[in-house]
Amino acid sequence: MKKILFIDRDGTLIQEPDKEIPQVDSLEEMVFLPWVISSLNMFIKKWYKLIIVTNQDWLWTELNPRENYTNINNKMFEIFAWEGVTFSHIFECPHFESDNCKCRKPKVWILWDFLSENDIDYKNSYMVWDRDTDSEFAKNIWVWFYKVIYWDDKHNWWNILEFVAG
Repeated sequence: MKKILFIDRDGTLIQEPDKEIPQVDSLEEMVFLPWVISSLNMFIKKWYKLIIVTNQDWLWTELNPRENYTNINNKMFEIFAWEGVTFSHIFECPHFESDNCKCRKPKVWILWDFLSENDIDYKNSYMVWDRDTDSEFAKNIWVWFYKVIYWDDKHNWWNILEFVAG
C-alpha cells in the first residue's frame, strides 16, 4: 500500500501573492513556503509519494497564459529536483468554480482513475491544504488533512512533518 501526500500548490508549496488575483504570475513572485523543501524531502525518505492536486482558475486566459504557468512550474520543479524532491503526479483543474466541472476540488473526479488504480494506505495518507475546498476534498477521498499557513507558528511544514511522519 502506498502512503500519499496530496498537496495543493498555491498557498501550500509556494506563497500566494497579496493582490487582487492571488496567483503567481512571474518567476520573481515564486516564493517557497518556509521548510517546504526539507520537509518534502523527509516525507520521501519516509516512503511517501508526493502528488499535487491544484485548481488553477485563470489558466489558459490572458491573466494566466499556459506558457507562463508552465514556465513557473518548470522552475519550481527544477528547484525541487535539485533538492531531491520529485512529485509522482500532478493533477490540474483549469476551470472556474462557476463552470461546475467534474475535476475541480472538492470534487474527486480529477483523481478518480488514480484512486481506483492504486493501492493507497488511506490511514497514513494526507492532504496538505490552505483553503476549505481542499479540506473538503480530503474528506471526499478519505484521507487525513492538515492545513498549512505559512505565517503561523502552529500550521507550517515543519509541524506537518512532525505530526505526520514523527
